[in-house]
Amino acid sequence: MRLPWFKSRLERRFAAELLPHADALYGFALKLSRSPADADDLVQDTMLKAYSALDRTPEDSHYKGWLFTILRNTWLSRMRRDGRVELCAETPEPISSGPAETHAPNAPFDDVVQAALARLPEPQRTAVLLCDVEELPYDEIARVLGCPIGTVRSRIFHGRRQLRAILETYARDQGVLRHGVQTLSSS
Repeated sequence: MRLPWFKSRLERRFAAELLPHADALYGFALKLSRSPADADDLVQDTMLKAYSALDRTPEDSHYKGWLFTILRNTWLSRMRRDGRVELCAETPEPISSGPAETHAPNAPFDDVVQAALARLPEPQRTAVLLCDVEELPYDEIARVLGCPIGTVRSRIFHGRRQLRAILETYARDQGVLRHGVQTLSSS
């Protein structure tokens, strides 16, 4: 009989170092996949992969970034396998500043933000989410995305600029911002 307080060193390490990031992983997975079931699967696969490699991972690793890397790579592999994603170029076509989606006038702002995020090209959306939602530092985002820090900065800058344009249009449509008022994206 195996009692819970006699967990192996690896199980204790998993519980202490990886499990605390499960909620953040789920949030990121949900934003990538836009499906609760797919997000659950992504987190489960990520945790399984991380657990199987944990004994080969140094004790002082940046676990959060490592987990996000595994999750993103798992998601991209699934998308490629299913033929559902074509990884876009670094400089995508600008997103029009037209309405993000058709929303009821009283749609929760979170839904509007989610719709605006969904309109961003995948590299920009992922960089913005890792920076502004998960609060990872730029160097950690660069490791997760496997690109130079300058590319991370560029993706975040362009992603935020496009989000601002989309959300300003929404704010004008809702009467929060008046037409003709100069904003950051129009200056």
